[in-house]
Parts: sequence; C-alpha cells; structure tokens
Amino acid sequence: MNIPYSLLILNNPKYNQLQKRGWSQGKMKGVLHQHAIDKLVEKIDNAELDGILIDQFCQPDVYKRYITSENLALQNNTFFMTKAESYSIAVAAGSILARAAFFT
Repeated sequence: MNIPYSLLILNNPKYNQLQKRGWSQGKMKGVLHQHAIDKLVEKIDNAELDGILIDQFCQPDVYKRYITSENLALQNNTFFMTKAESYSIAVAAGSILARAAFFT
C-alpha cells in the first residue's frame, strides 16, 4: 500500500539562519507544518479532502499569523486539536514518521 506523506527536516544551519532573522521556534514549526501540508496536498493531486487536522501546538490565530507572514494560507477545512494523535491515525502516523526521522 502506498500512503502519501511529506517529511521536512530543518537542518541546523537553516535553523540558525531563521533564528538570526528573529523567528521563534513556534514560527519555524508552523511554517514547516504548512509547507508539509501543502506538499502533501500536491502529492494527492489536490483531491477534495474532508479536512486537515493539525495537532495544535499554538493557538490557531497565532499559527495563521505565522504562515501568512510567509505568504502561505490554510487549506479549506483545516482544524486544530490538542493531542490530535489520540483521535486521528493520520496524525499519529505523522508523529511516528517525524520521530523516526529525528532518531536516524
């Protein structure tokens, strides 16, 4: 079975560059999340989605501010939920992939 996903890794030099530009870790995480979502939507050929669930790590309005400052936008039907991995197998799988990449 082929399950599409998008994994982005922020390397140390880029992290340091963004930090020097005044980016917080929250903004970095938000922008990376949005880029990963956008890349995944492209991979599935912009298929109609029931929704996109983001494991909430900051308030939704803060997330929106982070991404709009970089000319990014939320997809339609985007939802935020704390501890989303407890409610969504897709979020749980994403968390596992991210964790595995971190340790390799």
